[in-house]
Amino acid sequence: MLGTNLLRRALGTSALALFALAQPASAADFCVADATALQAALNAASANVQADTVKIVQGTYTGPFVYTSSERYALSVLGGYAAGCATRTLAAANTTLQGDGADRVLGLTATNGGAFTVEGVTISGGVRTGDGGGLYASTASNITLRDNVIQDNTATGKGGGAYIASDGTMYVERNTFSTNGGAGATDEGGGIYIFTDHGSLAMTDNTFTGNTASVYGGGARLVTALGSLTLADNQFQDNQVLNTGWGSTSYGGGAAVGITNTGSLIMARNGFTNNISRSGYWAKAYGGGLHVSVPAAGNLTLTGNQFADNRTNREAAGGGYGSESGYGGGASLMATTGTVTLVENTFLSNWAELDTYNAYYYGYGGGLWLQTTSGAANLTANEFTLNRGRFQV
Repeated sequence: MLGTNLLRRALGTSALALFALAQPASAADFCVADATALQAALNAASANVQADTVKIVQGTYTGPFVYTSSERYALSVLGGYAAGCATRTLAAANTTLQGDGADRVLGLTATNGGAFTVEGVTISGGVRTGDGGGLYASTASNITLRDNVIQDNTATGKGGGAYIASDGTMYVERNTFSTNGGAGATDEGGGIYIFTDHGSLAMTDNTFTGNTASVYGGGARLVTALGSLTLADNQFQDNQVLNTGWGSTSYGGGAAVGITNTGSLIMARNGFTNNISRSGYWAKAYGGGLHVSVPAAGNLTLTGNQFADNRTNREAAGGGYGSESGYGGGASLMATTGTVTLVENTFLSNWAELDTYNAYYYGYGGGLWLQTTSGAANLTANEFTLNRGRFQV
C-alpha cells in the first residue's frame, strides 16, 4: 500500500512537471526611457524564454540597436509611450531611433523564427555597408511594420530604408518611406527590400517618396519564389532608379517586383506618380513607375491602379547615339509562361524616352510595355491617355 501511494505521488509530481513544461511562456514588458535601457531590454529579451514587448518612452534614442536571438518567442518594439509607459500616443514623430552615422539603426534577427513587430517609431540616419540601412529584420516567422516613418537611411546593398525577410506572413501597413537610398547607392529597394521564398506579404496604405536605388526599385523591391504578394492603396511618388554606369540597366523607378517561380502578385488601387527609371550608356531602362518580372509560371493581376507622369530615360546628357530605349514609361510587365491580368487601370502622361539629349526619340510603350512569351495577357477597361512612346500604349 505504501509503495502504491509513493508511486501515485511520484506520478502526480511528474504530471505536474509535464503540465508546467507544456504551458506557454509568460510575456515580459520593458519600459525604457534612454538608449542604454533600450539596448539592455533587447539583450534581456533575446534570452529570457518569453515573448517580449519593449515600450519606448517618447524621445530620441541614438543607436545602433541590435537584437539577435535563437529563441522562437515574439518581440514587439513599440514607440509613443508617456513616462512610466502607462499611456501611449501612437505617432511616429514622437519617438525617434536615430543612427550614429556609422551603422544601421535597428537590427533584428531571430535564427529560429521568433516574430517581430515594429510600430510607432521614426527610424532615421542609418548608414550600412551591406543590407538594411535603417531597419534589418530577418526571421522565419511573421514580421509586422506598422505606423512607422523610415527616412534618410542608406545602405550599399539591399534596402536603404529597410530590409525584411521572412517565410511567414509579413504585414507592412501605414508606413512612410522617404529619401532613403540616395548617396548610399542602394542596389535594390531604396525605400524597402522585401524577400520571401514561400511566405506572404500584405503591403497596405504605405507612402514611398523620394527614395533612390541604383538597379531595382527606387521606392520598393519585392522578391518571391513561391509566395504571394498583395499591394493595396500604396502611393509611390518621386522615387527613382539611377543606374548611370556603362551598360547599366535600371528597373522600376517606383517599385520593382521579381517572381522567380510560381508565386503571385496582386496589386489594387496603388498610385505611381512622377517616378523615373534611368539607365546608363548602351543600356535599357524599364518601368518608370513599376517593373514586374515573372520569368516562370507566376501570376500577375493589376486592378484599379493609376500611373501618371512616370518616365524611363537615359540619365547622361550630351550625345545619345550609344543609348538604348526605355520600356514602359508607366509600367513594364514581363511574363514568360504566367498569366497577366489588367482591369481598370489608368495610364496618364507617362513617357518612355530614348535619352535626355535626343528627347525626340521615343522608347517603347509610353504608358505600358507588356511582354509575354507563352503566357496569357488579359486587358479589360484600362485607360491610356497622353502617353508618349514609339508604341503609344
